[in-house]
Amino acid sequence: MGYLLSNGHIGTFFNDKTKMLLSPKGNKLLYISYDEEGLESVKKYNIKKLPHTLDKKLRILENFKSYLLKSYEGAEIEKGSMNCDVYVKNWIRSRQAFAFKLPNKVVQVLFNDNSEIRISGKPNKIVSYVSTDGTRNDFSLDAAHDLNDPKLKKRLKYSKKILKAIL
Repeated sequence: MGYLLSNGHIGTFFNDKTKMLLSPKGNKLLYISYDEEGLESVKKYNIKKLPHTLDKKLRILENFKSYLLKSYEGAEIEKGSMNCDVYVKNWIRSRQAFAFKLPNKVVQVLFNDNSEIRISGKPNKIVSYVSTDGTRNDFSLDAAHDLNDPKLKKRLKYSKKILKAIL
């Protein structure tokens, strides 16, 4: 799976559970793999000094990059620095949505109707809700549950269900 983050980074989640994240300038790369004990290993590379064992994965990432940049041409993308905290750690697809778990305790659920829920983890537990018409609102998790918005409540309930599956 390939993805474009709002900070301009392009990432790929490979079938072998390894991941790559390319900086917006295309000169730095993170490679996330797992050791024999299942512990995550994050390595930073200059793209010119990348080990040849990663050439095939880099070509796949470059293909995703080409496609994603064409697809989002004209979209506003902020250019961020290489950040180890933001990449897709895990993801799941259901009939109603895609859910992405990031290592910084953020979970994002993209629904098929173009609505979206993003829940940031502790300490603040903030819910960002983008409705089907593109309106964005931010709430504390408690306040979001207390609102009289049936669509938001339905999506929060579904997000909780899909969260259990992704964890």
